[in-house]
Amino acid sequence: MSKESYLEIQEYQANKTKFPRPKIEKDIFDRRLIDQYVVNLSDARLLSFSKERGIPLEILRCHQIGWDGYAYTLPIFHENGFLIGFRRKISGGDTFSKKGSVAGLFNVQWLKSAEHGSIVYICEGEWDSLALEAQGYKFVVGVPGAFTFMKEWLPLFRNKHVILLYDADETGKERSKKVALMLRDISLTVKNIDLSKILVKGKDVRDYFNTK
Repeated sequence: MSKESYLEIQEYQANKTKFPRPKIEKDIFDRRLIDQYVVNLSDARLLSFSKERGIPLEILRCHQIGWDGYAYTLPIFHENGFLIGFRRKISGGDTFSKKGSVAGLFNVQWLKSAEHGSIVYICEGEWDSLALEAQGYKFVVGVPGAFTFMKEWLPLFRNKHVILLYDADETGKERSKKVALMLRDISLTVKNIDLSKILVKGKDVRDYFNTK
């Protein structure tokens, strides 16, 4: 993470309680953007991205991966189905949110269908959650970075068994501990997996599957 990105996140964390999130009642972006970005994404570019991320083509297509002319795009939805933003991934670079987006849980629709006692996986980042989904796991969600976990998401994990799969770096380890504490009184169980103890190399879920 660049120094600029780190400082931006720190500023957000310091001020987020001063400016409560507005209630989301409709799409923030025009949904036609999703189709537009999908059409913009050539087969060759999609194949290249699949190889770069280690995620099967069918999974990427299912989640409407697109191209906005500069970065790959991934639509993010509110738990009630509203389009609340796009995550953008520069090839070989960072993942960040499209300006105007609201932070949301990727794959949140899985939680809406998860029954009492279901096992739910929380990954650090959307791409890790896609990698886990590609392995056949259900009820996999991704947070938009280690520093973001909103209190309003907590009810979604009520009566679930939660497994945290944050990155194996120091930031991931520190933040996952805090999220585990937040979930402790609302989830049936919380298991925080330390990937550094099982990874051959790398630091995240994708590395685990791509280096086995």
